[in-house]
Amino acid sequence: MSTPPYQLNTEWLRRQLDPFPARKLLLDFDGTLAPFAVDRMSVNIYPDVLPVLERLNNNPRTRPTIISGRTIADLERLIPLTPLPELWGSHGLERRHADGSRADRPLTSAFLTGFHEIAQWAGTALPAEAVEHKATGIAFHWRGREAVEAAAMRERIDTEWSHHLEAFDMVCHEFDGGVELRFEKGTKADAVRVIRDESGPEVLLAYLGDDWTDEDAFAALNPPSLAVLVRPERRPTAAQLWLKPPEELATFLTIWGEFGDV
Repeated sequence: MSTPPYQLNTEWLRRQLDPFPARKLLLDFDGTLAPFAVDRMSVNIYPDVLPVLERLNNNPRTRPTIISGRTIADLERLIPLTPLPELWGSHGLERRHADGSRADRPLTSAFLTGFHEIAQWAGTALPAEAVEHKATGIAFHWRGREAVEAAAMRERIDTEWSHHLEAFDMVCHEFDGGVELRFEKGTKADAVRVIRDESGPEVLLAYLGDDWTDEDAFAALNPPSLAVLVRPERRPTAAQLWLKPPEELATFLTIWGEFGDV
């Protein structure tokens, strides 16, 4: 990974979009469309971004797709768009088409065994509010906690489970504010590859994300598709473009929508 070479330049962006009458916009949720919150179910899309996103969602040529580590059930509750766009949850393991039909990937018996054991342990070893049960894994959150407490939580999780994850068909993934022990066969890159292959080479894709879990999605894009890092601070990344939310994010989405309305 390298530091992204471009900050937002509207003329440069329009030059990238102009040759492509067909394209798809892929968006992470937490940290990208919405700022992080200690209460995971009190997250709201940036006020400056929501009306732009609503316009995109109401245009069949620009309707976005959301790809998130959250479950589909969470996304359905948190995304205030009507109709709901296509949703990918649990790092690509859950898929809800725009018509509401589902196409989820199956889980293994080894994973289900591990999930049950880890869930039982977490119920007594860690604060309940720090544990998030998903269909495809368990996330441990320490956002808002003191650094010493967060480090102690991470050490307990590593000590107890790091040597067992392979047998449970699980992997450990860090995210901004915690770690997730999840089914090994799903990443956001899987979702991007499916959409990429379904769309064909004539469709320009753009994937917007903020976290380390978005880096594999960036890498799954083929040029000239756009990998876009959305976060307040610059960091090393495989993305070509860096946006500061919410203002630059709203500008990017507005330009995407203007092109789509031509």
